[in-house]
Amino acid sequence: MEQTTMNIPVLALRGLTVFPGQNAGFDVEREISMLALNNAMEEGKEILLVTQRELAVTYPDEEDLYTLGTIGRVLQIIKTSDSSVRVLVHGQDKGRIRRLWQTRPFLQANVVKVEDDFPGKMTRRIEAIMRQTYAIFGEYREMVPDLPDEVIAKVLDCQDPGELANYIGYSVNLRPQDRQRILEELNPVKRLKLVNEILTHELDVISLEVEMEKKVRDRVGRVQKDMILREQVKVLQHELGEDGDDELQTYRRRIVELELDEDTPVISFSAEKGLGKEELLQVIFDHVTGGEAEAR
Repeated sequence: MEQTTMNIPVLALRGLTVFPGQNAGFDVEREISMLALNNAMEEGKEILLVTQRELAVTYPDEEDLYTLGTIGRVLQIIKTSDSSVRVLVHGQDKGRIRRLWQTRPFLQANVVKVEDDFPGKMTRRIEAIMRQTYAIFGEYREMVPDLPDEVIAKVLDCQDPGELANYIGYSVNLRPQDRQRILEELNPVKRLKLVNEILTHELDVISLEVEMEKKVRDRVGRVQKDMILREQVKVLQHELGEDGDDELQTYRRRIVELELDEDTPVISFSAEKGLGKEELLQVIFDHVTGGEAEAR
């Protein structure tokens, strides 16, 4: 069967991938993008929504774009400033660029529609893969608590493997290259398995980030506690007027060795004036240890 081609405007997306069946809203600032949108809107044309390979390219050529994108309709254009608009589009079908024949004043290409493989009837194998997706997504949901409720509800309600893969690919914060890999997989079941692999990788990365952040917080906490204890000793030295006292240094060493918690309170040494040196040292040691250790 001969494939049908069309000549339509092209919207180059930076860091965003639109999937078939999804509505997407985003801001547009480049003149070539706004002209492409206006052309599609005014003439009732479809538009190819395709991701750039490199975000920094302002005026992309054919080699700067992925060849596979999503053919969509422009639903709404709202001017938000003199130099930008807010756009709402609906993704319909996958489309592949055969030739980008215009780059100025906006992008236009000869595009062919691309159909997904037919997934066939639901089997136990497909059901098992979908259950795996729900389980992995549940773990991701716990690690990313700010995930919108409507995303969670739609994922759990979806019963089609291809649509489920598309929705997760669009809704979850993934790298642009991973989103593109999902879009380019034409077999719905293989696409969902790919989503499972990518989500599992994301979970591993997030877990590592959490572990590293905890280590940094612990290290900063230890440094802060040591600084606080040093300041306590400096104040005590000032109060006693004995900078080189050996007994004071012994207490300082024992306090530092305690490795106190972050919430260990700092006392005002001046409030203890009137006590003898031995009593004042014991008060400080008892205060920072909570009375659990004895200064000897």
